[in-house]
Amino acid sequence: MDRKLTDEENDGRPLIDRSNGDHSSGKRSNRTAGALVLLIISLCALGATGYITYFFVTKHDENSGDNTSCKGNTTTNSLCNITLVESIPEGLTYPEGSPRHPSTYETWMAMLRSANKTVDIASMYWTLRAVDSGYDHPTAWQGEAVFNEIIATRERGVRVRVIQTFPSGSFDDNETTALQAHGIDARQLNMERLVGGGMLHTKLWIVDGRHFLTGSANTDWRSLTQVKELNQVTWNCPCATTDVQKIFEVYWQMATSDSTVPDEFSADLHTSFNEANPMEMLINGVPATGYLGSSPPQFCPKGRTDSLTSILNTIAAAQVSVSIAVMDYFPTTLYTWPRTYWSAIDDALRHAAFDRGVRVRVMASHWKHTRSDLGQYLLSLASLNGIRASEHNVSVQVRFFVVNASEDQQNISYARVNHNKYMVTENAAHIDTSNWSKDYFTDTCGINFLINQTAAIRAGTPAADTIQGQLQAVFDRDWNSPYAQQVVESLPTDIR
Repeated sequence: MDRKLTDEENDGRPLIDRSNGDHSSGKRSNRTAGALVLLIISLCALGATGYITYFFVTKHDENSGDNTSCKGNTTTNSLCNITLVESIPEGLTYPEGSPRHPSTYETWMAMLRSANKTVDIASMYWTLRAVDSGYDHPTAWQGEAVFNEIIATRERGVRVRVIQTFPSGSFDDNETTALQAHGIDARQLNMERLVGGGMLHTKLWIVDGRHFLTGSANTDWRSLTQVKELNQVTWNCPCATTDVQKIFEVYWQMATSDSTVPDEFSADLHTSFNEANPMEMLINGVPATGYLGSSPPQFCPKGRTDSLTSILNTIAAAQVSVSIAVMDYFPTTLYTWPRTYWSAIDDALRHAAFDRGVRVRVMASHWKHTRSDLGQYLLSLASLNGIRASEHNVSVQVRFFVVNASEDQQNISYARVNHNKYMVTENAAHIDTSNWSKDYFTDTCGINFLINQTAAIRAGTPAADTIQGQLQAVFDRDWNSPYAQQVVESLPTDIR
């Protein structure tokens, strides 16, 4: 039976009426051989970028590169490697020479095969197996392979913990129950009980306290072959990984039947890294600062910058450009009834464009489950475009990104959509797990990773060697592609 969702990732959440108110040498050899096979495959598929990423994983010495201080990864033996990771849906193509990055599938498999001690995964729901999505398709093999690799990882002695949002009519726990039968620890996080609404919307993989991935991809076979995703993977970076581990531990502690949200979380979950005091890092050899934020505020221990604050302050710091790719852009609530207006991000963008002459571009997604009023909100924002402000003409542009679909692909439920969630300015890359409506920031769990390499660019580092420059190139590729279309109040949903 098909997994019933009320509006995709929308995220399948129902409306809430609030009108009132250690391993043997043999096993290690097998694992290394598997990783080396993956390395060879990745080299063929990915070129130099893939080589850099998988070299760090397969040649990693667990005693090397440790940070003596989280004040920074700026010593020669503590290089962080960060790579953008994408899922490009089957049939969606770009011209030769367009930005290209490792795939989500290859990256997940590399992470699992590199694991020596621990794997922690937080995800909204689990449908890696075709049977659990209600639709069998030839491209589902990648999800099946990941599911089997998770089990194989546990069977060679790695501790595996997984957490998902609390089961409901929209999200079952068939796969996490199946994983438990193989000795994998699984929990569910009930945000409705804890904060009165929302869900676990985070997408987070952590391996050995050294590597982590976060971004838009759910643990769903469709997120590997049928949905357009954007993630980042951080290799050999204990400082940042230790910090993001604290966010996972918040979820894990709260995902028990008797948990309550404390007035203050225990000191071991506090962080000293935030917007005011970012980590100092070397990312791919280039100096950087950065921090991890999260939502909702109730789940932010002392020191953690909440995601909305991170977004608003990133927009406020922009002086040249703001480029946003997000599935949903709504200056409202989406999952409460009655819906209420909420203009925090929308106002910040208007001020940036009108007051400071910042070029603003917003690329939302249009697909079968797009709400009919999305176009109106985008057009309202774009109505400022061309207005003469004090010393400049306002520049605000909006587009829909439409993933093409064959007749067969149209039959796949909850697929063929640009699921990206990120923002890039001349100062920072902001990679998120949240869509942009009020609910995602007030009662829903999400993570954002902000990376700033502006000082290095100003010192002469080519933008293409920075994460923000690479993310901007992804945005520009998509913005200038045939899949980016003019926004109208309503678009047909059978675009091919």
